[in-house]
Amino acid sequence: MKRASILLAGMLAATVANPLAAQELPVIDALPTVAGTQHLVHTSPRLDRPFHIFIKRSDAAPADAVDLPVIYVLDAEQSFPLLASYSWSLTFSEEMPPSIIVGIGYGSVERGVNMRGTDYTVPSPTREDAGGAAVFAEVLRDEIIPLVEAEIGHTPSKRTIVGQSLGGHFVLYQALAHPGLFDLGIAINPAIHNSPDWFAEKLASFESTSDQRLYISLADNDVPRFGDPAKAWVRQLAGRSSLPWCLRIDHLEGHGHLTSMPRAFRNAMRWTHSETAVCGGIAPELLE
Repeated sequence: MKRASILLAGMLAATVANPLAAQELPVIDALPTVAGTQHLVHTSPRLDRPFHIFIKRSDAAPADAVDLPVIYVLDAEQSFPLLASYSWSLTFSEEMPPSIIVGIGYGSVERGVNMRGTDYTVPSPTREDAGGAAVFAEVLRDEIIPLVEAEIGHTPSKRTIVGQSLGGHFVLYQALAHPGLFDLGIAINPAIHNSPDWFAEKLASFESTSDQRLYISLADNDVPRFGDPAKAWVRQLAGRSSLPWCLRIDHLEGHGHLTSMPRAFRNAMRWTHSETAVCGGIAPELLE
């Protein structure tokens, strides 16, 4: 009995000496810029497989705000924690308004579970699993967006979609095939290398009927097999007599294929929320 009492006293002393030992929290709630993130798993009736959805409400907006912009981020596994955190800084510095950040992902980077190579892409003669963009766009429009807007309790004042690499591929697809679904598309180093003919042919006959804005960034140190087809498409776009979107295209020096998302996102936010935003800006380096 005496030994048990000594043991109990020692445990209590250890708790007092280390008060955090009894206060273990989920990791995400100990990170202020992403704390409170809501995680939903939606099994799509159309595709019969799950999507992981992450919703981070802005800490800078009143709790009862009903008109906040919503920014949908593809490849949530990597991009959601990055942009959910960075948007906090941009909001604090008044470079973007308080917004709700929504990540859409698969809960894994393992092939066969992560279906970005199918969902984000148009048909390709060189990649058998490509070509699911049309169906994914319908799932996004008919399932994921209504689910998110029911959860946040309002229809947003603006919708933005952000994608990098194959995610950027989907953003360009969306701008060509569903130009009214989002107010702003942000395509970062779009990887259209497996389907350049589809994008060239679609752009040649495309006439937009919406006022969507489109921001594209290309890194100067991108891998040539990704960067060269994207640059060729940008030149085709610049050669049109009229641009189909309110457009800005940046050339980001010192960046590679997967390193430029924060800079591109900041540029896009500053551009689209500026009172003097100019449409039609294309970095001259991309036209040489």
